[in-house]
Amino acid sequence: MARKINISGGGKKVISNVIWNMIASFLATAVLQLCVHPLLAKFYDDVAYGNILLIVGILNVIILTIGNALGDIRLTEDGEYKCEGVIGDFNILLIMGCAISALAMAVVVISYKDIVASNFISVIVSLPLVCVFGVLHSYLSALFRLKLFFKQSLVLSIFSVLGYLVGIGLTYITDIWTLPFLLS
Repeated sequence: MARKINISGGGKKVISNVIWNMIASFLATAVLQLCVHPLLAKFYDDVAYGNILLIVGILNVIILTIGNALGDIRLTEDGEYKCEGVIGDFNILLIMGCAISALAMAVVVISYKDIVASNFISVIVSLPLVCVFGVLHSYLSALFRLKLFFKQSLVLSIFSVLGYLVGIGLTYITDIWTLPFLLS
């Protein structure tokens, strides 16, 4: 015989938090994959769009490697630091992670300068900033999970969506393909 599950107030809060988190994750990813990338593919020829995808792929590797590592450190060590009454070195690690990600992305752009030759100045300026903002976004997402601020995670995602949409519009006007990523 199946057991009946009783969802109390705490259980409903967990379900609500899961739903907020899922919506937040879905929104930005959906707009990126269903709007930004297809529109970039329309704006640029096959070779240029392939190069954009290569650079964005490397960008994502840098952001996810550094940002997720920082977020994971915060999630795993925060409780121990609080128990010991220690402030922790999270801010220093975050600053170092942002600096390393910006430097790594600048090196990538310089290494692939032939690929981004037409927009080299805008790309060399904007992509390291995109890396820093991506690391901060990843870290904030972990911090919001730690503090159980799931609605704030949704607000962060909504601002990312707005940035993607404004950025893709500005890309159409300026021909600077990094703007959706920078503004998101």
